[in-house]
Amino acid sequence: MHSCTNKYQITKRPNMILTLYQRFLWMIFRRIWQTYILLLHIKTLKQK
Repeated sequence: MHSCTNKYQITKRPNMILTLYQRFLWMIFRRIWQTYILLLHIKTLKQK
């Protein structure tokens, strides 16, 4: 989205911290996504 700010952040901070932060976000995202799919499955099962 914001290419300028992203470039600025990458140059400002070490890559190691950035990658760790991205991994952390990705973990949370996957966790939420899995629970979301699970809830959808439960809903569909209840409807049947």
